[in-house]
Amino acid sequence: MAAEISELARQRFRGGPTTVEVDVVPAGIGARVRAERELRGAAPLGCVLAREEDCMDALRAGADEAVVVTAADDRVIHTLIDRVLLRASLRRSSERLSASIGHAEKLAALGTLVAGVAHEINNPLAAVALSANALEYSLDSLVYAREELERLADLGRPVQPEELRHAVRTVKASAPKWGVRRAVEDITGGVEQITDVVRDLRVFARVDEEAQPEMVDVGDLVDQVLRIVRREIEQTAVLERDIPKDLPALVVPRTRLAQVLTNVLVNAAHAVREIDRPVHRVSISARADDEALALVVSDTGPGIAADDVDRIFDPFYTTKRQDLGTGLGLSISRSILRRLGGDMMVDSVHGEGAKFLLMIPLPDPHALRGAGVIGVSKPPRADDRLAVLVVEPDEVMVRAYGRAIGSHHDVIIASDGEEAIELLESGTNADVIVAELGLPQFGGRGLYDWLDRERPALARRTLFVTSDHPGNPQQRKLEERGAQVLSKPLSRDTLLVAIERAYER
Repeated sequence: MAAEISELARQRFRGGPTTVEVDVVPAGIGARVRAERELRGAAPLGCVLAREEDCMDALRAGADEAVVVTAADDRVIHTLIDRVLLRASLRRSSERLSASIGHAEKLAALGTLVAGVAHEINNPLAAVALSANALEYSLDSLVYAREELERLADLGRPVQPEELRHAVRTVKASAPKWGVRRAVEDITGGVEQITDVVRDLRVFARVDEEAQPEMVDVGDLVDQVLRIVRREIEQTAVLERDIPKDLPALVVPRTRLAQVLTNVLVNAAHAVREIDRPVHRVSISARADDEALALVVSDTGPGIAADDVDRIFDPFYTTKRQDLGTGLGLSISRSILRRLGGDMMVDSVHGEGAKFLLMIPLPDPHALRGAGVIGVSKPPRADDRLAVLVVEPDEVMVRAYGRAIGSHHDVIIASDGEEAIELLESGTNADVIVAELGLPQFGGRGLYDWLDRERPALARRTLFVTSDHPGNPQQRKLEERGAQVLSKPLSRDTLLVAIERAYER
């Protein structure tokens, strides 16, 4: 039958740009279709099969059309070719439309972040402008001093002492009262900050079909997205980042995964505005096993009603106000993850918050070896940005710690010692712990006992904070064992310096 199909196709497309290749596959149609689709890209692909169940396998594997033909029939073969070409055209149109919708959703997300992005650019830009203006003013004085020295050099006679003293006074007066080198460093630093923001924004400028798989460091990608969405979140909530440093690399289209993270984090930022709480939290964490990497984004918003959970990933379905979303973000995000071989799931208790689980399969060794660094690449996370686990039951203090520490370090929050231990046992990496001494249940001393036994290096980098009078029995016993205890009230600078010193212990 293959020969008859080839002859019919050759006669039909004689002299035209279309060619039809026919091959016989004895078994394993699904694997063969996937291989052909990967090899031929978007080219039309049809299958003539003997069994209906093989047709379904072929369609699931990427064929545009699959039919059962038991005997060669000109009309049937011509109809098959027509259907393959038509469905391939519809598939390409659908792919272009999906890419355009995905790009439109990116721009919709960016629209909600414009104020924060403007702040991230305007702050360093103001520093650059002021420093440049100061340098410009000092240059006028330096040019005058140089001209005075040149005038003395051109006199053609020995310079008189008074003339030399006048020249020295002119040079001294021309020198700026502030450090020129520091001003130049401020300008350079500001330009680098603006460059980073612009580079991060490129994730919103690409249509999905342009994205190619590349090796992606999950921590760097999370930091790239947080630079864009952080301000949107921190207007209402404390942002927690719990990303271990030893996570395996992924091989995925970077911009697509960045779009998924942006959508979910922006949703969390919007959710926490819908309900009043003493303090809101938005957290992003990651864990990995031998097969997959899981990213979890959770918020303390109103959660999702039971009737809405099953529909939350439907296109155009949204529980937000009309001006806060198109209803496509979660649908597109889940589709992106499924195309990558992963998935997105949601867990929510209505009234308490929501948790989105993003599963991404780990690459095989061959994919890792072949992966290149394509597109946006980010410098490594700054070495001086630490992961600080704050153990504090008072929500007002949690909010205060988030404001004081969050701009310098990544904050992870636990409400008591038991939750802190659970986080550490689950894989949370903390560089420093800041804990209330009077914790509920087994108290600060119980937490320190566990750390000293299970995480001795981290115990040395633990700061206890207390409002009790100095020398109370619990404080004294901890200090005798080498623990560090700070007394309230304490300033932001004191806390930051204490964190840095604790890390160096």
